Amino acid sequence: MDCVFLNGLGYAFHLLGQTNKSFQYYKAQLKLARKTQNHEYECRAWKGLGLNYYRIHDQNKTIRCYLNQLNCAELHQVLHQKFSAFLELGHAYSGWFDPKMAIKYFQNAVDIADNMGNSKNKALAIQGLLNTWCILCHARKIRGFLADHNPELTQDLNLYEKVLHYELMGRCFAILKNSRKSTYFYHQCLDTLRKIKEKFTQNNTLQQYDYPSEHYVLHNLGVVYCFKLKDPQSAIQYLEQAYEVAHKIPSTLRMSLTLSVLVHCYCRLGKTQLATEWGQRGLALAQTLEDSIPKGYAIAAWGSVVWHQGQYLRAILTVARGLWIASSLGTVNTQLIAKAFWDLIIEKFS
Repeated sequence: MDCVFLNGLGYAFHLLGQTNKSFQYYKAQLKLARKTQNHEYECRAWKGLGLNYYRIHDQNKTIRCYLNQLNCAELHQVLHQKFSAFLELGHAYSGWFDPKMAIKYFQNAVDIADNMGNSKNKALAIQGLLNTWCILCHARKIRGFLADHNPELTQDLNLYEKVLHYELMGRCFAILKNSRKSTYFYHQCLDTLRKIKEKFTQNNTLQQYDYPSEHYVLHNLGVVYCFKLKDPQSAIQYLEQAYEVAHKIPSTLRMSLTLSVLVHCYCRLGKTQLATEWGQRGLALAQTLEDSIPKGYAIAAWGSVVWHQGQYLRAILTVARGLWIASSLGTVNTQLIAKAFWDLIIEKFS
């Protein structure tokens, strides 16, 4: 029972962001579990330590902890902990943009869940695979999976799991260039988030609400309406909401990314002065970040402003420079920006 309580305290402090306290409880749990040969809770302790090291961005120690969890689970045949270790390794490598390793571990997790006959665990592992395929823009693999699985089967999921499912399906169909289904699932996700928000509001615990997920969904809806459906007016409706939510988090990165898409929308509607103001604000925010992607997108958005000012050659060079700085030519958003600007060029000179 001491191991059970130590594990609960470790996880509670992890959720509260109090990493040092969480480490203390997980280390005490690990020591006790080893002393009493409690292999289940030795595995859980390694997982908890891995979660904390992941939070503080220590990649080597994160992987070491998850591998220790895996080794302990294999040695003592604790199958569900073996599944857990594979799943955490997959998420860690996916978070560090190492898709090859992420796919390897997620596939291992799928195989173990199959052997255990655990459909819910299998669904979690498949979500990891789909997420990694989305990062890689592997449309063929996503299409093949969705051809054999109904993307709307969510009856066994709680509200939080539905949010993850709908958001993932929205991204999948965006990559498959099915804008109708993509927006459908993003709207489903948004509706589910609002139900969760209502519960938090009623309980006076709104500070615990997942604003980052709301921003992400609103932003992605704006992207689809702007670049895919060519409906900048509708896109602005979602992007302005996303910008307000980013302020609540607060997140300079999210504000910068959303501003970049807003600029393209205002340019499309001929609101050049507004696009200029937001574009300058976006550039200023992006310069405060170390990440090259928001900087590149902000510069590419400014290229759109320059284009609508009639400086066509300078605009082309600016957009090209922005996308090069972003260094993410394989991502969906970069491809959408490049295509949208190419369409502008064809429209102007054809």
